[in-house]
Amino acid sequence: MIQVSGDGNTVCASGPEDPTPMLRLPAEPTHLAGREKEAEAVLALLAPSSRARATPVVSVLSGLPGIGKTALALHVAHQAVARGWFPGGALFLHLRGHDPAGPVGAEEAVGTLARALCVDDAVTPDEQTGLCQAALNRLADEGRAVLLIADDASSAAQIERLVPARSAHRLLVTSRHLLTGPSFQARLFGLDELAPRGAADLIAEALRHARPDDPRLRETDAIAELAGHCGHHPLALQIAASLLTTDPGRPIVELVAELADAHTRLDVLRYEDGGHTTAVQAAFHLSYQRLLPHHRQLFRLFALNPGPDTSTDAAAALWGQPRARTRNGLAALAQAGLLAEQPVGSGRWRMHDLLRVYAAGLVESDSAKWRSTAFARLLNHCQKLVQAANAHLHTYDDGPLPDDFRDRAHAVQWLEDERANVMALIAGTRFRSSTSTR
Repeated sequence: MIQVSGDGNTVCASGPEDPTPMLRLPAEPTHLAGREKEAEAVLALLAPSSRARATPVVSVLSGLPGIGKTALALHVAHQAVARGWFPGGALFLHLRGHDPAGPVGAEEAVGTLARALCVDDAVTPDEQTGLCQAALNRLADEGRAVLLIADDASSAAQIERLVPARSAHRLLVTSRHLLTGPSFQARLFGLDELAPRGAADLIAEALRHARPDDPRLRETDAIAELAGHCGHHPLALQIAASLLTTDPGRPIVELVAELADAHTRLDVLRYEDGGHTTAVQAAFHLSYQRLLPHHRQLFRLFALNPGPDTSTDAAAALWGQPRARTRNGLAALAQAGLLAEQPVGSGRWRMHDLLRVYAAGLVESDSAKWRSTAFARLLNHCQKLVQAANAHLHTYDDGPLPDDFRDRAHAVQWLEDERANVMALIAGTRFRSSTSTR
């Protein structure tokens, strides 16, 4: 027998005599440019052939707000279902991990799964979880694998009850956080901004979908520049494309000019539609609000470094905290999807361009004295190390040398790593001096 819930969306089979699968997936995204490699990697973990190997049942797509986690998850889910990999069906659970009204609780999430599986109500959450697992086990025995998609999870605890006990099934999770835990094991996929070509293609595809004969499609250089001002960030790119499609006479170079000013860029990247607003800044703010107060402070301080990245030692100087505590704080920002260590293990941290603009706007609300003191700590830190490196490079006798570097090669490597930051710091210091004397 097929049962349909009161909202008409959940379809499930109550027995092996009816092999009709449950299917509850939102529509597949229209545009998914630049994610082909990631899609193939996730599909490889969902493929039936992966179940014969020791492949994790759970895969987590993580990354900063608006990076395209849900779009990728829906794309691969539709692809996997279309290929017949999940005869038992697919279920999409929106966990609202960063909803201002609060996330879906673990028990409520299991209740949704229970209704999709046509499981009877239970007295306790543990009993409900056990009944769901029994239903999933029955489907596995019948060769009816199920794909579960848990979207916008805020913690591992929120989804632990959803993890299938049998490897025939798969759970695909999206989260702004790196979901880990002693009792939660998953394959982690971190999503970064798109490559320049993929970002430009996303805008072009949106324009072409709306109007195949849009003459602006020939403005490839302007589209590429627009994508650059969007930081190759999928949500920003989609907003920019929407601004262009709703005003077909608007030149792309005009929008490029509006986005050129970093101070107002996030104000431009917002789209109004019948009282509903889609904005990059709003997406960032929800993640920022979830940080602990001292981690918010570290996030804001990051904007004071004018260079392209920040080392752990430089961040410690900027924050005025010990290195170990700073490393933990940076890791917390990375876990929240607001920072990335690139490459992993290098001790060098990078913030996306649009996040840096957002952080710069926030830090302006802090006192000028506090900002100046933090910047002075960073400047003194770099100045000390530059002088130490210079001593190693230009001292050839056996006299004592600063112990900041092991040897001359170590000093040279530091100078290479920090060249762009030191130059930006010098330029930033000159700018601050000129503005303070006006």
